[in-house]
Amino acid sequence: MRTSWPLHVVLLLTAAAAILGPVWAVFVQGPPHDYYRGLAEASCKCDRRASGAPDKEACWRAFDAATDNSRANPGGTLCYPISERSVHLPDESRLTITWNLVGSRAFFCSEKEAISAEALWASIDTVDTFYLPQGEQAAVMKRATAALEQLSRDYARGERITHARAYGCVSGMH
Repeated sequence: MRTSWPLHVVLLLTAAAAILGPVWAVFVQGPPHDYYRGLAEASCKCDRRASGAPDKEACWRAFDAATDNSRANPGGTLCYPISERSVHLPDESRLTITWNLVGSRAFFCSEKEAISAEALWASIDTVDTFYLPQGEQAAVMKRATAALEQLSRDYARGERITHARAYGCVSGMH
């Protein structure tokens, strides 16, 4: 004797699996990495627009709550001119939360912004700069730093600026 399931029961079971699968993945395995990346980028952009320390800290509250206050023990890279500030997420993966201009308070909030900053730096501080007299090298570095600080302020105002890709710590050394 063969029994068949009514179509509405089959559809109901299929819909339940389609809904419960992703819900299970988020609650059992934790939010996906892209969720944390989006939260970090939004927090960073808020921080960049904020005026005082209390406002800047408030920008990161949701990120800190979602990541068990991972910013308390940040890591980073020793790259120049852009150094990455990263945290370990609850699943032990690493996430870059800001890309900082070394020797400045300027920072960038996404890999795309940081790659653009590297390209702008490379357009000012070329390989030929190495062969300039020391005083001229310092002037080039000062110009490049000023340009990246301005770029960070432009991003804070919501401007969309993209420079050609250059090779560096963020975009890869190839």
